[in-house]
Amino acid sequence: MQDHRAGEVWSAHGRLDLTTTGPGAMSWSEVGSLTGPRRGPVDVRRLLRLERREAGWWVLFEDGRDFHPWRPGVEVVHPCGADTYEGTVTAVDQGRWRVVWTVRGPGKHYTSTTTLFGWVGLSAGSRRVGP
Repeated sequence: MQDHRAGEVWSAHGRLDLTTTGPGAMSWSEVGSLTGPRRGPVDVRRLLRLERREAGWWVLFEDGRDFHPWRPGVEVVHPCGADTYEGTVTAVDQGRWRVVWTVRGPGKHYTSTTTLFGWVGLSAGSRRVGP
């Protein structure tokens, strides 16, 4: 993660587990460690949901609110209070995806780049991504 205001680079390493929770539904569980220039590793986690709809897959927050459509190659915009998240999912090659978010707002300006390894796509079953 590149913090444009502070001029710092943070890195995270972890795991993504995708698990089928029902027809056209999956849980998205991220766990890992975040390290910054002046701070040792901090445990991080995020839970999301994936849901197949008529127009394709959607990413939802843990509480069920819409986050954004999952549309590889198409920029998505998610307003969050005074902040704006602009993101793109790109299929890099077989089993590797890149997710880039640029976030701007009164208190933040950063770019987060995540590379997902070992993931074939959204299908039935459980997938583990990363080490």
